[in-house]
Amino acid sequence: MLEAYAVLRHLRRYCTIFAMSSGALPAAISVIRVSGKESRRCLEELTGREKILPRELFYANIRRDGELIDRGMAVFLPGPKTSTGEDVAEFYVHGSRAVVDCLLEALAKFDNVQPAKAGEFTKRAFFNGKMTLHEVHSLAYLLAARTQRQRRLALHMNTLGK
Repeated sequence: MLEAYAVLRHLRRYCTIFAMSSGALPAAISVIRVSGKESRRCLEELTGREKILPRELFYANIRRDGELIDRGMAVFLPGPKTSTGEDVAEFYVHGSRAVVDCLLEALAKFDNVQPAKAGEFTKRAFFNGKMTLHEVHSLAYLLAARTQRQRRLALHMNTLGK
């Protein structure tokens, strides 16, 4: 049983993940981030583009099975020079629940692509040497901050670890 769990954890680490990385919906713009080996393929298939220049934002009709999901912007960021150390694709779409849900459902249909669990982008950044354990802890404190004092302390804690 423990061996099967270890295999699943190993496979999960190499799976491509995605999540909405912007604020609550509805909003003017929503950012959907994809990280992992399949991120470029997801971007190419959903935008219908084969020639995507790295780090160049472009306008696209984002489609699933030929149906228009939304018109928005997208970018491909090749690893290891990304926040997670992996290839990353980002979609900037209108922030309605219907648009975001449709795009998330489209991403979930790709093989070896799964919704990210809470903290999984940060976990990958840590394992790929993009963040220290100290930075991970200070980020957790910053995200949990409810007061200005807590926010300042979390940011100060982050600078101490560098």
